[in-house]
Amino acid sequence: MNSKLQISLIFLLLSFAAVNGLPQNPPSSSVKTVETNSMKLANLTLLEKTVNSFFEEWLVRKSNAGSLRFFSQRAFSNKEMLGEDCIGSIKRADAANAKAVKNGVIRFLKEFNRNVKGSNLASILMTDDKTFSEAADKKWLLNVPQADRYWLFRASPDVLELIEGEKRREHVGMMLTQEDSAVSAVKIRFKIDGELTFGGFYFVWVKENDSWKIIHAGMACA
Repeated sequence: MNSKLQISLIFLLLSFAAVNGLPQNPPSSSVKTVETNSMKLANLTLLEKTVNSFFEEWLVRKSNAGSLRFFSQRAFSNKEMLGEDCIGSIKRADAANAKAVKNGVIRFLKEFNRNVKGSNLASILMTDDKTFSEAADKKWLLNVPQADRYWLFRASPDVLELIEGEKRREHVGMMLTQEDSAVSAVKIRFKIDGELTFGGFYFVWVKENDSWKIIHAGMACA
């Protein structure tokens, strides 16, 4: 082929690639990074799997020891852990005692999973109200609540409004120094004194090494 003609063809191909947004230098790997609400898809997939496993362990298997493994060690030094007045699992006088906080988390897990109504997550978890669905801007939503039966948000200042009390919100916000952090929120059916009732709970998750852990939990005390 004539060298001038060959150069012209190469020029035309490069021009076409530039105009149509095609890469002039294809990447060495075909793996693409996909992001959802600024969270890499790989991290999001692991997060969803972890959150679902936690709810299964806590509410279906009712394994308190297994559920406790989803909590970060930092959760037990969190002075605002389960701090809402309507819970009462941790005395405020014990909030600075890591051992007492851990025991309080265990009491919380036991208190609510022993009374749950249902045999699987589909029958235990509820998504038919506005407890959390209108609590935060949908732009921070990471999942499909109707399918998962819980809400999963990227942690942001307006999502942290789910946490009652300005002091508590500020404390939790200061703990979220990592880029990857999220909030799962759920409404649970359970029986107390033979009567069916509902409770809204939220859990704040952070990425620690290669896993997701809970560093804060609380209840929507409506």
